[in-house]
Amino acid sequence: PTLSLHCAAQNVLPGYASSVRRRVIRELTNAGVELFCNERVTTVHETSFETAIGTQHSYSTLFWCTGAAAAPWLRASGAPVDERGFLKVLDTLQSPAYPEVFAVGDTAVQTKHPRPKAGVYAVRQGPVLADNLTAFLTNGVLREHRPQTRFLSLLSLGRPQAIAERNGLAASGAWAWRWKDRIDRRFMEQFSRLPAMASKPAITGRKALTQMPCGGCGAKIEPLVLQSVLAELRAEHPDNVLDPAQMGDSAVLSLRSPIAQSIDALRPVIDDPWRMGKIAAFHALSDLHAADAKPRYAMALVTVPFGSAEVQRRDLKSVLRGALEAFSHDGCVLAGGHSMQGPELQIGFAVSGEIDEDAHRPTGEAQAGDHLLITKPLGVGVLFAAHMQGEASGLAIESALASMERSNGRAAAIASAYPVNAVTDITGFGLLGHLLPWLGETKKVELSLSKLPVLPGVLEASSAGIRSTAYGANLSAAGLGENDSLLNDLRASLLFDPQTSGGLLVAVPGEHSEALLEELLAHGFDAARIGTIQTRNTPEQPKVSTLL
Repeated sequence: PTLSLHCAAQNVLPGYASSVRRRVIRELTNAGVELFCNERVTTVHETSFETAIGTQHSYSTLFWCTGAAAAPWLRASGAPVDERGFLKVLDTLQSPAYPEVFAVGDTAVQTKHPRPKAGVYAVRQGPVLADNLTAFLTNGVLREHRPQTRFLSLLSLGRPQAIAERNGLAASGAWAWRWKDRIDRRFMEQFSRLPAMASKPAITGRKALTQMPCGGCGAKIEPLVLQSVLAELRAEHPDNVLDPAQMGDSAVLSLRSPIAQSIDALRPVIDDPWRMGKIAAFHALSDLHAADAKPRYAMALVTVPFGSAEVQRRDLKSVLRGALEAFSHDGCVLAGGHSMQGPELQIGFAVSGEIDEDAHRPTGEAQAGDHLLITKPLGVGVLFAAHMQGEASGLAIESALASMERSNGRAAAIASAYPVNAVTDITGFGLLGHLLPWLGETKKVELSLSKLPVLPGVLEASSAGIRSTAYGANLSAAGLGENDSLLNDLRASLLFDPQTSGGLLVAVPGEHSEALLEELLAHGFDAARIGTIQTRNTPEQPKVSTLL
């Protein structure tokens, strides 16, 4: 069968040296390939295609090979693009109009240093992109990328022959093919022959032994790693990190009022140590806000995965940098803690806060006639269960993360100006698990399911039967089963969904609920009035009833 090659460009291999083009044309001719240049294909039919110059060609098999093209949504985004629709970026790889947007490779063009769409340019942007993302999130200094002007091109000729070309000079032969083959194979082996994890030698006396990592205090992070991280964080957050010389496994706290203390720890829900540090810190501080205590000090307990000292230093610094974003926001000081190595990342904080004895203090028990308000939408547990199964959209997960990264401090301060009777934060036991202890034996709650604020994507995941692994335990703790009539409505399942860094649940007398709700909404909280506390007249009456 006849093989033909149709090119939209005026010449085959535009951008290559003329000597390379002549050699390739000669090889194509020797192989019996018909070459047609300046024939941009405009229309494709089942057995033929048409070109811009009006010619028509028949085919039995068609191989369509294209260069890089910009996705339509890039132009539609409103960000500056070039004439071909690629995002324009500065040398820091940022959009000139949206500094929080970074782009590289086949989506972007460096306006000061435009280059062809080739992988050799894109891969060298990677390290600069990684550094600049970290620097941008931590208010650091961004690097500028300077792409190389030329690169070595090794072009296979379809048999053990290849052409090597650089800076307009070209040579060919079997040696060039072997060179290309060796480079390509070595590159692919990176993905098929993964290195075995090396065990660190443990020193016993004068003898080095290869063994598994130790437990106990033998699993502590190297002192030099810890010291360097704390010194850098102290320089970045002088008001929220004690002098490392004063830190230790214990801290002497200067407090003049009664204190509230709490401790919380999390396993990661996303592979981002910085965001997990921030979420874990807000999650721990939430207990102080629910107690109407002003955060003052935090002690950290961080386990970073086994790895080299440099990798552990990076992870520990990322976790604590994220945590300090939360501590700085809420006026809390990192006073010390403990760090160690383990099989996975774990982040915990013990937090202490001062209580104003002269301020109104909730009794911690809701009263009949109280209205129930919540300050954040529900569905974190469902969404991250869906995320683990690849069933959650990126936008839904980002909405959940944004909610988890919001402090409850302002909401608690707003609520403290009202005569609220009870406040708690909604976390692992779900909304109902935190509400039921308020009822005792003499009260019940009527919940309006349609009023429950819900994160994007939650109802879709719930309707697909996706649940957090803690859902069943929360259901059982409430004395319910999967077939309980309470669960006839899809939203009812969210009453048992565990929340990480969830919102506050507030019980406030009915005559004050509208004013409190309006103030929370005015400050940007996704707050809602979801039910009322009522008197339970007989033990036979259910403690929980729902309205659609």
